[in-house]
Amino acid sequence: MTCAACKTGLDPRGTRFICGKCGGALVTAAELEAMMNELSPDDQRPIERRLMPAAAAPRSCPRCTTAMTPVSIYGVTLDHCSEHGIWFDGAELAQVLQLNGELYAERQFSDRTNSQSLGGILGSAIRGLFKSSVEKRRLQKHIEATTPKNPAND
Repeated sequence: MTCAACKTGLDPRGTRFICGKCGGALVTAAELEAMMNELSPDDQRPIERRLMPAAAAPRSCPRCTTAMTPVSIYGVTLDHCSEHGIWFDGAELAQVLQLNGELYAERQFSDRTNSQSLGGILGSAIRGLFKSSVEKRRLQKHIEATTPKNPAND
């Protein structure tokens, strides 16, 4: 097996295959889904519902050499083999996981605005009363923004 980016041999590490030269990695879809769900426990969508179509030249899967499908998560363009997983160049895995965690933190703590002003104090009090419904709406907006649209339903 060779790296999808630099064509160097890959090292197996658990369920992943890592390129020692450029840092690329082939990660199973199940493993990526588990990592993302752990970092954002309020968003437990399957990984297939997070992959958005992307415009990029397809690359070959390091394991089966079939053309992978270009996809993106949080604006990071990746390559997806439906059989073997998702290919991440260099630091892309860390970038996707960081963005996932940041968005979770933003959803959890965005209601903590300027609490020094009267508006901030009243806003905090009102948000406290409606916290669960506000969190549900915030998660729903996030899911709508990061779920691929079905062209058949448009």
